[in-house]
Amino acid sequence: MDAMIEFAFRNSLGRSQLLKALPGEFVWEVLERHHVPPASVLVVRDHVPVPDSHRLKAESLYLASLIEGYDIDAVRRLYDVEEAPPDAVYLKRRLSFDVGGRLHLEQAPLTMDGVVQLVDDTLHETVSRYGLIRPGSQVIVGLSGGVDSSALLVALASLRARRADFDILAATFEDYDASRSGTFDHAQRLARQYDVAHTVLPANLAQKTFRMTLPLSGVLLSLMETEDAHHTMYVDHHVTRRTLEVFGEREGGGAIALGLHATDLLAGLLNARAVGYSVDTLPKRTLPNAEYVFPLAFVHKRELHLYYLAKTGRVADHTPPNQWELDPQDRNYYYFLADRLQSIWTGLEVWFFSGHRHERAGQPHLTYAVCANCGGAVQKQGLSWRTGQVCDVCELLERHHLIDPQLSAVGVPPQENV
Repeated sequence: MDAMIEFAFRNSLGRSQLLKALPGEFVWEVLERHHVPPASVLVVRDHVPVPDSHRLKAESLYLASLIEGYDIDAVRRLYDVEEAPPDAVYLKRRLSFDVGGRLHLEQAPLTMDGVVQLVDDTLHETVSRYGLIRPGSQVIVGLSGGVDSSALLVALASLRARRADFDILAATFEDYDASRSGTFDHAQRLARQYDVAHTVLPANLAQKTFRMTLPLSGVLLSLMETEDAHHTMYVDHHVTRRTLEVFGEREGGGAIALGLHATDLLAGLLNARAVGYSVDTLPKRTLPNAEYVFPLAFVHKRELHLYYLAKTGRVADHTPPNQWELDPQDRNYYYFLADRLQSIWTGLEVWFFSGHRHERAGQPHLTYAVCANCGGAVQKQGLSWRTGQVCDVCELLERHHLIDPQLSAVGVPPQENV
């Protein structure tokens, strides 16, 4: 039998409650398990203060007293969850408040069919409300074969069956290990299954667009050997996006749809807030030479995985990250923080994205310049920009002699077949 520990929590009204605690646990573990923020209390052991990292000792009396003035019990009650029915695979929760500041929590246990309907309906509502896909237009899906882009393709195909007024074109980058890549083959199979036109973008398209001395895979590996290794992932993302734009221009245009979900976009917005960058609104961003849409902006990662399982009959394998995706660590932290925030305030993304749109509505329009090398749009962040300058990515490539100025001009000649 466990040795006796008494761990009491006292709120701002002086009411006390015993919390379950075991010898050897950290103080912060006990508090967080009971939805008490460690920063909100002062904890004493036998009248002597202890830190959050203190391990509980047997035969001791602990008291955690709230040092904030808010009604913590009203908030803690929001996290009381009843056991879900046996056929439930997911609990959808959404926390919000009304104009009077009163808290509301919606909870709905969902079966697998319920998750499919949730994702399909959420995507449909997002596309309709924000005008992401115009009637008679074409949407270009960056299809890597991973769970996010695959789920996006399936959900868009479902929306197309409902609306029947737009076309889908999927584009997958030729991978240097395509012969061994399961995700690459999966992308092709998925496009065939859902009757979506599918194009494999050859490696030299990115190379020609950026006038690189090597294919993108070689450039990324080369950068990993430099002092700028922590920028490699950003180079990868910028090059692939700009290459998608070039492809889209040659295919008659259309919005570029990326499989970024709520956590992806929330992490990016937190990053921008932290460093003071101006970013365009969500779930649509319009550049001078491209339009990006994010139909999964209000869909969570777990919902996508369950949707993928329901639609394909297989649990998505987590593809091991490339070596350049492990850094920089600040990006990893923003993702971690976004996940934690969504666990605490489920539905947070709705408020953040809407609030950001309202804020942007009262500010000057964002201004862009065009990179003299890749032709991509560069958003000015309060910095001077001279005609003929290159974007940060091309500047980095130039610094490491990965751009050949003797190669042809930006992009691929229109007559060349991709």
